[in-house]
Amino acid sequence: MRLLTLIFSVLIFLAPAFAETRMALVIGNGNYASAPKLPNVANDLAAMAAKFSALGFQVTSASDLDQRTLRATMTSFAKAAENADIVALYFAGFGMMAKGADYVIPTDFKGETSELALKQSVSLTEMLQPLENTGEKIIVFLDMTRNVLFPDLAAGDEAYVMRADSPQMLLSFAASPGEMALDGDGQSSPYTEALLKHLGTPGSDVSETMMRVRAEVFNITKGAQKSWEHSNLMSPLILKTK
Repeated sequence: MRLLTLIFSVLIFLAPAFAETRMALVIGNGNYASAPKLPNVANDLAAMAAKFSALGFQVTSASDLDQRTLRATMTSFAKAAENADIVALYFAGFGMMAKGADYVIPTDFKGETSELALKQSVSLTEMLQPLENTGEKIIVFLDMTRNVLFPDLAAGDEAYVMRADSPQMLLSFAASPGEMALDGDGQSSPYTEALLKHLGTPGSDVSETMMRVRAEVFNITKGAQKSWEHSNLMSPLILKTK
């Protein structure tokens, strides 16, 4: 009887780890129609998909998405992840800032003028909105540039805002506002290299992990790049206990 009680107690203790549903969407845009190729994106995409899979996430991967397909992919993934406990999004590719807001650049982007640049990109607010109806906790990693492409789009206050009723979310950028994110000379970009090294460190809360990522990126780039986070997480998120 004691043995059965012990076994039952162990199963109860372990149950949350097995019952927790984790889903991740990994997107890499490296082959642009009217912009330089990003050779490391394919490597980053595969490596991050493997990383999330090792951490117990059901992974959906997508590459070289035009504007229509990017929007459709976000909507489809959000619907599939409605009942997930933890949702992760990783994007690698070009981005930009306009009027204080971040924009993800699809592969069919041309952006000859500031007006066209806004029409042909996808705002981060629009991109993340579907995720607000998904997991209890959401972690977002954006390995993209945040520079301003057009001077007339430099000022503004349209940045993505986490409202009081927003789900718990950590939003991490490879670079600080207005800065470039380097593609790197190795197999991965500096930011993704740091993520691969530190994400899922046993016993480490994800907020603590991102401080290590920031220090790693700063060191790799010799101070040229500093990652940036915004979070409204209200409790620790440990992706790997041991």
